[in-house]
Order: sequence, then C-alpha cells, then structure tokens
Amino acid sequence: MQASFQFLSNAGATLLYTDTDSIAFAASPEAWTAYAGLFVPVQKTFGGMELEGEYRRFVTVGPKKYCCVKDDGSYEWACNGMPAKSNTQTDVLRKFKAVLEGQVVDIDYFSINATFDFKLMHTTGASKKLRFLSLKGAVEDNGIRWWKNEQEFVEYAAGVTPVGWEKHTRREMCKALKQEATEIEEEPPSQGTAGSSIRERPPVAEVRIENVEVKEWRKGKRPRPTEGGKAKDYVYILTDVGGKGHSYVGYTPHLEKRLDEHNAGTGADATRGEQWRLRRAHRLLRSPHGTPL
Repeated sequence: MQASFQFLSNAGATLLYTDTDSIAFAASPEAWTAYAGLFVPVQKTFGGMELEGEYRRFVTVGPKKYCCVKDDGSYEWACNGMPAKSNTQTDVLRKFKAVLEGQVVDIDYFSINATFDFKLMHTTGASKKLRFLSLKGAVEDNGIRWWKNEQEFVEYAAGVTPVGWEKHTRREMCKALKQEATEIEEEPPSQGTAGSSIRERPPVAEVRIENVEVKEWRKGKRPRPTEGGKAKDYVYILTDVGGKGHSYVGYTPHLEKRLDEHNAGTGADATRGEQWRLRRAHRLLRSPHGTPL
C-alpha cells in the first residue's frame, strides 16, 4: 500500500480514499495504465490490487462509508453496519451529502452480538445517528487541510458534542454521566436506573431477537482424555496422502478424532479438500500448574 501511495503521488494522481485493502484515486488514463502495469496482476492474486470500477464521483463520510457515482448518475455504496437488504429504498448518496453539509441523519443498521452462553442477539428495526467529524484536518472551502498546530486541533475536539447533548454544556454532560454510573453501581441489575433530568435524547427504537439455535459442540467442551490422572495433549504433524508435499501442524487432546475431522473437512480451513495421514505426534509435558510446557 505504501508503494502504491508513493507511485500515485509521483504520477500526479489525487488520493481520494484508502482503508486496509482499498484505494480510490483520481488520475489520467496514462497514470492509470502506468499504475496497473506495476500493481495490478494480470490474473487475480492474493494480496494483489484489482480494479473494482471507474466512476465519475466519489463521496465518503468516513472509513468504510462511501458512494461511487457512475456516469449515468447511478451509484454503488458501502457502509459498515448498514445492510443493503434492509436499505433498498434508501438514498444513501443523499444521506451522505447531508452529512457532509453538517446535518445529523438516521441510518438503519444491523448487528449480531454474542452472549456468554453462546447465543446470538440480533438487532432489528434499529437506527443510528450519522454525522461527519474530521479529526485529521480542518474542513475549509470544500476541502480538508492539515491542522495548523496542536492548539487548533484541541479547540476543535473540545467543541465536539455527542448527538443529543447540543443544548447542554460539557459540565452538565459529565455530571449526568457520572450520576448515571453511580446509580448503576448502587442499584441491583434487575432494577432500571433513573435517568438524569437534563437528558432529552429520545430512545433508539431497537428490538433484539434471540437466536435459540445453538450448535451442539458449543454447549460444552469434550472431556479431556487422561492417563494416570494427568491430561494428555499432543502436538502432531500431518502430511497429505496425495504426495503433494503439503504438511500441517496442530495441537489437540483428541488425536484420532482430530485426524478424522481433518479428513472430513471440518478440522481446519488449511486442511480442507485433502486427505491426511499422521506423520508424527509428540506428547506434551505439563508443569505442576497444569499448563503445557
């Protein structure tokens, strides 16, 4: 990625957006041809860059939140936590434009939260507030420039207020949060906490549906085999049956069962699609505390 940035900068391209595995930039056809010759493999390669499309405009309000506008006005969009299936009638581009204009907009979102008893909690009918914050630089003349100094950034950050608290001072907000934290500590978990009198934020409509289908293997761990009252653990080495020279190293207390899982395609992603034989296994020694040495 760093080499891509350096090349694009030297080629006169304008970097528009980047995240862990994506780059959006504006460049001439000649600059793109030169870039593709160096960074885009002829065949799709793991770790190699790939052209996803050419667009007329690119609009982004933050990481993993952007719209790619085509010549005919249609667009493709991505927004983490915002499912496409439940937003087929949502004009995401219009919402993003409103955010860039300083408005706070509502977006539908979806999430899955795991509980300690291995159940899943799904959010349905929920919404979140979306607004634009620029922590990397000041927004001026429809562009972003670097902060002039540390003090300018400090002043900007100090003026950022959470959504719903715009009419209150930071002192009031801190006092209310501290009061709420104290009430939560004092009251039993079964009782609701009293809200602060200054909070006026409407509650977010959200329904959580519990997924009661729990896989059998998650209900409890398999009993660990023992010998003479001591647990048995192995480090093992597998080789492929087909003679391709592939090998795999793993750790298990259930040696024979683990080999069957690998050959059934349920042992590990790296061993799927092949048959394996046990080449070697070593019994692990344990410390007096029971941890493998």
